[in-house]
Amino acid sequence: MVMIMNRGILLTVCIFAIVVLVVVAGFFLLDIEKVALSYWGFGSLLFSLAVSMLAAITILLPKKRRNAVFYSFGLSSATTLYLTAIIVGLIASKAFEKNLNGFILLQVIIHSLFIITAIIIFLASEHIRNKNVETQKKLDSGEYDRPKRGGF
Repeated sequence: MVMIMNRGILLTVCIFAIVVLVVVAGFFLLDIEKVALSYWGFGSLLFSLAVSMLAAITILLPKKRRNAVFYSFGLSSATTLYLTAIIVGLIASKAFEKNLNGFILLQVIIHSLFIITAIIIFLASEHIRNKNVETQKKLDSGEYDRPKRGGF
């Protein structure tokens, strides 16, 4: 079981390394205007790929203290939305040609929203797991089998 997880993590790192290499090669080999806006967009994309790789790796790690289904689907959905927002922001970067600070603020907001969402997903999945464990303990002890006051 441990070997499978290590392969999954290795495969994830390899895939993201290939994507990063393609992005770096594309940035320097394509005819992209080398201005501050392009460099900020390039840096933002590389940062989002690193964050997404870490999110993918945490999805592959054992989920002993978290609700596995909520955590996996929640974090993978949030990561997909995050990368989509980054790419849409980069495509729309031409609108920020005269407002570099606005572009930087947009990218910071997108990164911040994802990190906040990831923290909320992590805490919520841990809370859900704790509630499930508590309910299972009550079921195992027979607490739900006893009639309540006034019951039959």
